[in-house]
Amino acid sequence: MSTAVVTGAGSGIGRAIASELAARGHEITIVEIDAAAGEQSAAEIKESGGIARMVSCDISRTDSVREA
Repeated sequence: MSTAVVTGAGSGIGRAIASELAARGHEITIVEIDAAAGEQSAAEIKESGGIARMVSCDISRTDSVREA
């Protein structure tokens, strides 16, 4: 099983991509600046039987990426 890292998966296209990849059997790592939205997406994937984790990170900031 592979792991897919999806940025911006707290809503919209990112959430849809994460959900689709999870449905296809990938483990999902959500990287999201909005922790609450990212956790909601991860919870939805888990409720559907997938594996997901959430990392709070602002990918536009190098220091945030390093901390993640």
